[in-house]
Amino acid sequence: VAAEGAPELEAPEPGDTFPVQLRLEEAVTVAPGDRLLVRDAASMQLLGGGVVLAATDGRLKRFKDRVLGDLRSRRETLGDPRRLAEAVLGAAGTRGQRADELAREVGVTLETLRDQLEPSLQDGDVHLHGELYVAAEAVQQVADELVTALKHEHRARPLMDWVELTRLRSALSHAEPVIQVALAADKRLETAAGGRVRRRGHKGRLTPELEAARDRLLADLRAAGPKPPDVSPETTGLSVKDHDALVAMLRDGGELVGMGALLFHREAVDQLREKLIAHGRARDGAIVIPELRDELGTTRKYLIPILEAFDAEGLTARHGDQRVLRGAALRGDDATGGADAGADDAGAGTDG
Repeated sequence: VAAEGAPELEAPEPGDTFPVQLRLEEAVTVAPGDRLLVRDAASMQLLGGGVVLAATDGRLKRFKDRVLGDLRSRRETLGDPRRLAEAVLGAAGTRGQRADELAREVGVTLETLRDQLEPSLQDGDVHLHGELYVAAEAVQQVADELVTALKHEHRARPLMDWVELTRLRSALSHAEPVIQVALAADKRLETAAGGRVRRRGHKGRLTPELEAARDRLLADLRAAGPKPPDVSPETTGLSVKDHDALVAMLRDGGELVGMGALLFHREAVDQLREKLIAHGRARDGAIVIPELRDELGTTRKYLIPILEAFDAEGLTARHGDQRVLRGAALRGDDATGGADAGADDAGAGTDG
């Protein structure tokens, strides 16, 4: 047994009580509260005794306030599983701790741990996401960082109601479960389908000029149907910055749909999807490109990005020069996207 030294004392004297980290040549099974004796390996002289506070796999830094505070909290809460678990979670910070790992650190069964922490969950001192426990202070820290990142995004993209959570990743270094805990727990934040988040109640704002440009753009794309015009600052009459912000807002809201380099009105895409499904079902899944092009009332310039987008959606699949309707759409299942190809695909058509 090698003593790593007392984290609190430079030169401990006989009779002193202090925390010490022991590094063992072989692993042993211990739990918080277990008693131990330390003897000199050569003479077997008793050097001291104590109580196990925690089992660690790394070297603790001496004289560090964080380390000493963690050890004091563990010492003060020995014999009280709930308080000890809260102390361990406090030391874990924004990492949180899985339920099974926390139970081992506290020295109780998983069932006992859950029973002990139920009052803490009810009081809001601890949060739980799946199997991950996180201290309330850590959740507050993550939520504060989310709010700060969202303020920046709302300023940078003033027309957008929502922000894609993926856009905030660079400003956050926390694991996904901890972020989800903060989103669910903090009333300053709200979420929407598709991984979107915002400060509660935030609304993007359009100037009269942008409202007029939005209405013109949507009307033009709705009228163009399967053959939309190019969308650029010249067509909207806006500056590059305002144009990009307006298009991003309309795409984020689902009113515009990107297919390759083209932008379609959502209603046009819905109609294209319905016609494509009807075309494939009438041919046992086969997509006959020349016939489909005529049925859609479009040209090859538009048809190629349309079909590639539906491939990515999972509605169709391409095998060489052939394209087929995937099984879910062919059968008429509610979910027509994302089905596996292969045995579930039927029929064949050429891109001639």
